[in-house]
Amino acid sequence: MAGGLALAAAVLLLGPALLYAAIPGFYVAVGTGITAWNVYAYSLGVPGLIAYYVVAFQYVGDARTVVRARRDRT
Repeated sequence: MAGGLALAAAVLLLGPALLYAAIPGFYVAVGTGITAWNVYAYSLGVPGLIAYYVVAFQYVGDARTVVRARRDRT
């Protein structure tokens, strides 16, 4: 359980950090035309987006558990 919690916390914190670091890379790539900035932005943005989807699926699972528990209580 502790390993899963640590992974969830890492994904929850790492996803936004990766995406927020990628956004300026896209701006610099468009402004300068240097391909390396585009590679940098995509290499941070795609894993960040995947992390966001992982967190979204975790939230959906948690929400279903809460709804099920409240339904069973009544």
